[in-house]
Amino acid sequence: MRGKKQCVVLVSEHYPPQHKGGAELSAERLAHGLTLSGLAVTVVTVNIKSGAFLHETRKGVEVFVIPFFFHFLSPKWQQILFRSFLFYAYLSIVLMWIAAARRPIALHAQNKHTLIPTFVAGKSLRIPVTFTVRDPMLLCQSGFCFAGATPEHEFALRATLRCLSTLNEIYTGFSHLRFLQRFWGGLVFVDTIIKRHVLMRCQGVIFVSNAMQAMFRKGGLDHPVQDVIYNLPPDLTGQANGHPDIIRKLAAFKEEGGRIVLTVGKLSYGKGTRFVLDSIPLVMDHVPRVRFVFAGRIEPGFALETTPPDHALFTGFLPTATIAKLYKLADVVCQPSVWPEPLSRTLLEAMAFGKAVVATAVGGTPEIVVDGVTGILVPSRNSSALANAITSLLLDRSASMRLGEQGREKLLRTLKPEELVKRHLDHYQRLKT
Repeated sequence: MRGKKQCVVLVSEHYPPQHKGGAELSAERLAHGLTLSGLAVTVVTVNIKSGAFLHETRKGVEVFVIPFFFHFLSPKWQQILFRSFLFYAYLSIVLMWIAAARRPIALHAQNKHTLIPTFVAGKSLRIPVTFTVRDPMLLCQSGFCFAGATPEHEFALRATLRCLSTLNEIYTGFSHLRFLQRFWGGLVFVDTIIKRHVLMRCQGVIFVSNAMQAMFRKGGLDHPVQDVIYNLPPDLTGQANGHPDIIRKLAAFKEEGGRIVLTVGKLSYGKGTRFVLDSIPLVMDHVPRVRFVFAGRIEPGFALETTPPDHALFTGFLPTATIAKLYKLADVVCQPSVWPEPLSRTLLEAMAFGKAVVATAVGGTPEIVVDGVTGILVPSRNSSALANAITSLLLDRSASMRLGEQGREKLLRTLKPEELVKRHLDHYQRLKT
């Protein structure tokens, strides 16, 4: 037991410095925020890079990195095993061992694949369990059906296979599913049924946006104890110099009068990468000296379209310090997602740096980006609208600066870390076994 402090255990599939995506960074910010509030925080995560066990304290947060044992497999097989009952049973046992010694006020699952083992551990030890909903994947495996003009999805095996078929066509060009893909789709459907059942039996649920809450209510998952709590904004302190070559070249480009459009996150259809690529020649018609910077990994199976190399820079994964430098250099930050973003961390980071943003009106994005006030919203899957919005901001520096500053003010006003942490603490107190 950690003295007399109350404790909470956060359970996350990954945790920085591994897989520093939006969910992982949000979990890290929450852990640090809870620690500063006086709560003892233990994070349990999985080591996908090796079979090593790690137990250490990072910025006051106790972190257990448990071995995955399947780290040598491909990312595809790792994701399959993350959905397996073998992994669920293993993580449940580890969580029971850790939680039994600490008796936390709550076990808090941060991702859908940690939901079942967290629930099992909590049920066994009579500890309340809550779950943060960060995506619509318990409603639909693709999420694209919620981004169209008629956001409807029937939770049924046939509808699930239809959505997976759409994904298959996007990434392979084939509209039909092979036998193994259908079999896998069936297993995913069964796994999702169990997770939905567990979700409704947790003591609480947290949604990261009102839009996500509304989607789950409409999908029949209206939990009796639920709260909408936005992700904590990024911490901009302590950012180092970053990657010298990329930053030096882009800084020189700007000094020569160039403009930079930044997109942060994995390159995929769901993130709208294809539509930004299609918008480049349209923007270049009006702003010839522009460079589009794509900072993120390429999703397996996603093919980049042919783009003039002088006007597009694909950096791959970059450390946080380098991303911070890119935000500072950017004239416009673009978030062109097709699928319903729950609450894009890219937008929070861009607004924290006072940058004008162009984003698609999907998911929870309109809750933080007010069209014409803190950024520009455009329809998804519309390269022409995307190009027009980007061009207008590149040509009107005063408007770009005004939107960026108003975005930063809104972020500081509505996403105060201490208030968001207090809301989490209040949520934990409401939970009952």
